[in-house]
Amino acid sequence: MLAHSFPRGEGDFAGSFIWRLAEALVDRGHRVLAIAPADRGDVGAALLGRVEVRRVRYAASRLETLAYRGTMHALAARSPLAALAFVGLVRAFARAVGDECRRGDVNVVHAHWWVPGGLAATLAARHGRPLVVTLHGTDVTLARKVPGGSWLMRTVLRRAAAVTAVSTFLADRVAGPGGPPRSAIELTPMPLVRALPRAPLGARQGAVYVGRLTSQKGVAHLLDALAILKRRGSAPELTILGDGPDRAALKAQALALGVRATFFGFVPPEQVADYLDGKRVLVLPSVAEGLGLVVAEALTQGIPVVATRSGGIPDLLTAPDAGLLVPPGDPASLADAIGAVLADERFLAGAQRAGRGLATRLSPERVAETFEQVYARARLAPGGR
Repeated sequence: MLAHSFPRGEGDFAGSFIWRLAEALVDRGHRVLAIAPADRGDVGAALLGRVEVRRVRYAASRLETLAYRGTMHALAARSPLAALAFVGLVRAFARAVGDECRRGDVNVVHAHWWVPGGLAATLAARHGRPLVVTLHGTDVTLARKVPGGSWLMRTVLRRAAAVTAVSTFLADRVAGPGGPPRSAIELTPMPLVRALPRAPLGARQGAVYVGRLTSQKGVAHLLDALAILKRRGSAPELTILGDGPDRAALKAQALALGVRATFFGFVPPEQVADYLDGKRVLVLPSVAEGLGLVVAEALTQGIPVVATRSGGIPDLLTAPDAGLLVPPGDPASLADAIGAVLADERFLAGAQRAGRGLATRLSPERVAETFEQVYARARLAPGGR
């Protein structure tokens, strides 16, 4: 597996869903090697749990900051040195794939995100191993922003033996002229990464948001929606878990609007379930979302969800009595939906039912079984082994 985000230790949340998938594949009898970037010169341990890890050096230590921070593409776009480091990462990935394939015991190369991993694996395709590419969302968005990006993405996907996407939305976006047909793109959501579900504890109250504090997450729209509910006399208190470049601006906005919002900053992944306990609704107001796994995590704890029709969220929130979907960037609709969920107890029972189904569908074991089938088909494709 190639991934530019993969946990640097057992307490690291970066790319932890990929690690959970890899561990589940090991449980099913496979050997998995994860190839990931070094971090400021640190290549870490050769094992993470039961998964072998090879972290590649790609620049001087001070420049090896592209991965693990969620800013890789933005940095590469605005800094010439970061752009050179990005090219170095693609080359380092390609060399590592070549090294491992030459050893003779690689059956499948699985790249998470078409760039940089998928691009690097395509460059190493002369080694004759089938390539599987999984699209996660940010990579597809990048392709549409960068001149020539869509052409390059579709070139990579055409050379893959199998293409998967974490949501219907992403599969629909990349299918068509120049790319793989929609029927050839399999939906493969990533596994849940936290220890869930938990039994509901006592009365539930308040709203919660979990995620990065960036413009694409739409938290400003959520605060505007709470201001609308405040004028109606029914605004819940909001708990915000996460950090990001917009934190200061969002705190100032909440203060100016007079809404009750507590910013807890970054919370270790293993503690998030504790903060979710007792909440009445999870709100995910994203303008642009990938999969939105936090929706599934909330539902498996019996928490109804209000979210936008963005990315993979509609694939997860399918039961009409488990929550409500609204258009992105629409505070008024968001306020109406939050108010409706808070006022109707049926959403609590619906969320618990939906959560039980998702806990099974998104278990690491089930997702690993799906990828086993993808790998088997890729090996039967032309050029597979």
